[in-house]
Parts: sequence; structure tokens; C-alpha cells
Amino acid sequence: MNQGNTMRRRPGTRLVPATALALALLCCAGGCRSTSRAPAIPGEPKEPIYRLLPTAHIIRVNQKHNYVILACTVLPSPGEQGKVYRNDSEVADILVTRYRQGAHVTAEIRQGAPETGDLVKFMQLISEDNDKEKQ
Repeated sequence: MNQGNTMRRRPGTRLVPATALALALLCCAGGCRSTSRAPAIPGEPKEPIYRLLPTAHIIRVNQKHNYVILACTVLPSPGEQGKVYRNDSEVADILVTRYRQGAHVTAEIRQGAPETGDLVKFMQLISEDNDKEKQ
């Protein structure tokens, strides 16, 4: 047979695939580093955002029986814990009971010495970032 049909490789042709592979690995490794958060994928659930918001103030204190009466702008749920503030300083912790009438709620004093007029803050859900498709 004729040996002129065999293909010969040119010198340095093995170097091209190895160089390409090395560059691809460097690009992949270098691109994985980021200081900012990736944008959220639409439809993927995100973490809910909670904040401590002023939602009530104390209108009556009964130290003898260890409870307060709150006037609320947003009604807290029974068992919800609140923080009592006076002049931007935390002064007491309270626990909401099941007793309520209209916008007034009772809460048990857990710690501290609240006074009439103190501001009460509860953890409130600000944004539940679960994008729901509009129908």
C-alpha cells in the first residue's frame, strides 16, 4: 500500500488542547469569587425580613399582679414577646396574654419595670419575599 496517505501531526499541535484546558480552568476558578450577592432568581423563595417595630404603648401598669395593658396600633398574637422602651432604652420584656378588648391587650411583665406611656415594640414581618405569580 501507499504510505503517503498517513497523516502526520505538525509539531506543537498537542500544546493547543492543553493550553485551552488550562485557560478554561483558570477562568472557571477566577470567576467563582464575588463580594456581592447574586441577584435572586424570580420565583425562588427568599428569606423573610423581620424588624422590631413600635406597635403599642402602655396605658396601665399593675406591678402587684405583674401585668400591663397596651393600646395597640397592630394587635399582637397571644404568646408574642415584646420589648418595652423608654427614651430609646430597653426597660422591660413582656409576653402578650390571650386577654384583649378591641385595640387593648394585656401582657405579663417578664422582666424590668415598665411605666405608663412606655413604647412597646414587637417583631413584625416587613417583607415576605415569596414572589407569587399574578394570575
